[in-house]
Amino acid sequence: MKILRSGQAEPLNPETFLRLYQELKPPHNFILGVTWYCAERVGAVCQLRRANVYDRKGKPLDAVVIPGASRKDRCTREVSVTPKLRKLLIQIPKSDSEWLFPSQLNPKKHIHPDCYKAALSRACKRLGLVGYSSHSARRGAITHLARSGISVRVIQQISGHKSLASVQRYIDFDSIEVRGGLELL
Repeated sequence: MKILRSGQAEPLNPETFLRLYQELKPPHNFILGVTWYCAERVGAVCQLRRANVYDRKGKPLDAVVIPGASRKDRCTREVSVTPKLRKLLIQIPKSDSEWLFPSQLNPKKHIHPDCYKAALSRACKRLGLVGYSSHSARRGAITHLARSGISVRVIQQISGHKSLASVQRYIDFDSIEVRGGLELL
């Protein structure tokens, strides 16, 4: 559990994701949603340009293009736009800014991840959630996929991790799952 910025963030589960999404206000709820549905880091989501997400008419593309320059591994990824992600992208207000999530102080710049992190922290506090951070949506999406029976190799492709070992560090498990596994033997 993450405490005082140390340790791994608690992964969101679908129910907690929904509670947080409803508690956050725009644009922070939309950042949480894109982070969850793309299984991407917050920093990369905050740096998305509208052209990475929408066509010239303002309709969501078939894939969100996450430029390598904004990603930890510096590799560009394309994330297929699922019906849930499309519904979310349609709700994001249009703006004259090139950024999907422009800074409220300077629309010529993207929102700073720390602004989102502060809003998320306040929302978690209001909901009584402990151990969650801006990385909880990515960890939660990956854990949710694993618990749903998706192979680690497919999850690696979805999340953009370079190695299976990296993906496996994201997957959370509990003692009930371990016991259930042992009972299969």
